[in-house]
Amino acid sequence: MNSQASRSALLAGPVQHERLSRLDKPQNGASRDNGRRVGAISTWTNDHPESVRQLRTFDETPRLDSLSVGRNGLLLVYATEPNSGSRGGAPIDLTFTSTDAGKSWDHTADKVAQGGYFDAQTNTLYWLHPYTLKKRTF
Repeated sequence: MNSQASRSALLAGPVQHERLSRLDKPQNGASRDNGRRVGAISTWTNDHPESVRQLRTFDETPRLDSLSVGRNGLLLVYATEPNSGSRGGAPIDLTFTSTDAGKSWDHTADKVAQGGYFDAQTNTLYWLHPYTLKKRTF
């Protein structure tokens, strides 16, 4: 998984980087390898790349998809989780949210989302849910 997002500094100085990654071996193609891996968000600055800090780890259950970075410490992690209901069904889309640069986290089950766009300048997430455009501002 190569999802990386950076906060751009308008003034000269350090730039904060965040990366969403899987912390295990790559998928090996074996029939028993389900592709699920422990995931993590790590952060560092360009002036101290050796000082990587882990903001959060995720267990194997949600399949991590991507990361969006907004203004004022907003981090969004998009994931999918199998539907464990009695009838199975479509996977459940999750959004893990931090509004304080990774110190605390919340999550929502966004049902089945079809596509989406995050506007980092306004901290607004747009997505389709069946045939309706939804909007959430953080």
